[in-house]
Amino acid sequence: MELGAAFQQLAKLDYLDGLGIGIGPREMSVVHLAKRFFRVSVRRAQTVPLPESGPERLDACGQALKEFLAAMETGPDQVVLCVPRQTASVSRLTVPEAARDSLDSAIGYEVERLFPFPKEEMYYDYLTYPVGGEGARLGVALFCLPRGEVEDLLGVLSELQLRPHMVTIGGCAQLSALLACAPTPDVSCVLIGPEDDKLELSFIAGRQLVASHLFAARPTAEPDALSDLVAQGVARNLPAAAPDGPPIFAWGTRLPWTVDSGHDLSALATVRFGIPPESGFSPAALPALGAAVQAVGEVAGGINLLPPDRRARREKRLSALTLGLVSLVCILGCTWAVGITVQNRRVLNVLTAQVETLNPEIEQVLAHQSEADLLAGHMTALSAERDTRVLPLLRHLSDTIPADMYLTSLHYKGGSIELSGVARTKPASELVTALEQLECLTGVVPKAAFATTAQGETFTLSAEVVHPCGH
Repeated sequence: MELGAAFQQLAKLDYLDGLGIGIGPREMSVVHLAKRFFRVSVRRAQTVPLPESGPERLDACGQALKEFLAAMETGPDQVVLCVPRQTASVSRLTVPEAARDSLDSAIGYEVERLFPFPKEEMYYDYLTYPVGGEGARLGVALFCLPRGEVEDLLGVLSELQLRPHMVTIGGCAQLSALLACAPTPDVSCVLIGPEDDKLELSFIAGRQLVASHLFAARPTAEPDALSDLVAQGVARNLPAAAPDGPPIFAWGTRLPWTVDSGHDLSALATVRFGIPPESGFSPAALPALGAAVQAVGEVAGGINLLPPDRRARREKRLSALTLGLVSLVCILGCTWAVGITVQNRRVLNVLTAQVETLNPEIEQVLAHQSEADLLAGHMTALSAERDTRVLPLLRHLSDTIPADMYLTSLHYKGGSIELSGVARTKPASELVTALEQLECLTGVVPKAAFATTAQGETFTLSAEVVHPCGH
């Protein structure tokens, strides 16, 4: 794992309970999502029917929420409210990239022209995305809700001491659930889900909702008709999609086609959050699940139609267990670092002791090596001396000494030569005369008196070698 990705994962470390509330045209879903460090799980989910309109609809919402909170046995740390897509108005515009810094002001001027409400009677938010083609342009997707409908729901939550930090719409909540379940769709994709008797098509690029369309049930009742609508929407909203079309994710039971488990958002959510059958979770609760995912901070960004001054402050709650875990991690990290240092020091000490033990032997080997080098030098010198002086001298002596005389010893040292031998018939003095005639010898003299023996006359002569014989 890369360092940046590791830090992003650590930033998600938390211990909190999130509550996602999904209001539909005919039902309300509530999902309690618990985050324990890196593990996120569905603790409880519930879907209850609602009246279509009137005061009894708000009363039913309040009663269902009250019962759900009582069953939770703990207050939620964060709350996200999701309202139906059909209550929202959606519009788009394109602006130059240079207008990014002043976009808030520009949108403030444009909302009354784009939506059929006075500015003070609406809650709105927008998302930006790059637009291809010539020139640097910025696409803006705007979402608007009538202020009165939001305030009515916020009043119900306030009576139960619930203050949401985010109000979103169905498509954005479903996208949050998709990103939490399949966090790899960085490419373009399409998300299809039912809303009452309609079908919502959400077009996603760069992990953002760039367009959302509602279609009545009749035009989408046949697979071919729905395929045509998807193709038209992709061509208009996702021009940079792959030639074979973007992946399509879907959920709900009233779709005109079936999708495999790898693209069924309900199946992905069941696997991702390990939802048990007894939790009360149903596909209709997917918008509430997406809202709960936002509540625990698993997915950042998205549409928040609640004005900043009305949003609950979002804070992470670090429990004693969290602090204990962080302390344990720090202790383990320090222990590991100290252990590595101690181990390295131990290895260094062992190596140092071994070096000290081997030092005398190494010094002895080096001394022997020096002596061997010196002897080798002497041998080289002697070999050169032998080749240039001794061998030629021996050849000349062999040619000069008469046949009836023989040597018993010959010593050569430092340019001096000493010969000892026996002259069997001739006098030894003739050898002196013969040696004096050699140009390479000088100062040929007897070192001892000649002596007559049974073998002949013995002699010992010495001479100086003035230069190599043969020169």
